[in-house]
Amino acid sequence: VAAIEATPNGKPQDAENVLEARRHVMRLLGHRVVAQLNLVDLRTGSALMIPAENSWISECAELSELEVAELSAVARNHPDVDYRGIATISLGHVKKGDPAKTLAQCLRDPQPHVRSCAARSLGELRHKASIPRLTKLLLTDPSKQVRGTAAWALGIIGKNKGTLALTKALRSDEETSVKQAAALALGWITDPAALPALQAALEDPQSDKQLKEYAA
Repeated sequence: VAAIEATPNGKPQDAENVLEARRHVMRLLGHRVVAQLNLVDLRTGSALMIPAENSWISECAELSELEVAELSAVARNHPDVDYRGIATISLGHVKKGDPAKTLAQCLRDPQPHVRSCAARSLGELRHKASIPRLTKLLLTDPSKQVRGTAAWALGIIGKNKGTLALTKALRSDEETSVKQAAALALGWITDPAALPALQAALEDPQSDKQLKEYAA
């Protein structure tokens, strides 16, 4: 991270100082963020719907711009999927830096768990510019976990631009969990254009009880 490798006046630091700075930031992140892995199994789709612990959110919000830069580097580049995942989902609660730029890159991570975390974080940030990327995920990602989280994020952002993709997912996605997420998201957006699709889901005899509750 360039911000770690330069002093305030822009001159390169001593290599040992750079190494110690990195160790310091990683220790801090390990305490504040990575250790939270034991709260839930973040590899499961259901875990993405579990409300985050308030203390963890507060810790993320207090990270400095330098620490956010290091957290972003972990999200993009760490070889361990769990580290990338927890770093990515934590970026949804930071107050400094440009987390959305990193999260957009993480939407292309080879692991669906990380893509889901990135989608959720963009929703948490209410990042309207990410709607096209999230709609693409919803309609094309091979993972039902990712598609469901993309639907959730579009609903949280709450703009009508996501309605078309959500109604398409509600009508045609093969996975019930994705249909449920799409119906829930459409209920949050409250776009009248979604009413025919919601009504169809409500009247469909193949819709399960949960889906009908969300469509109502």
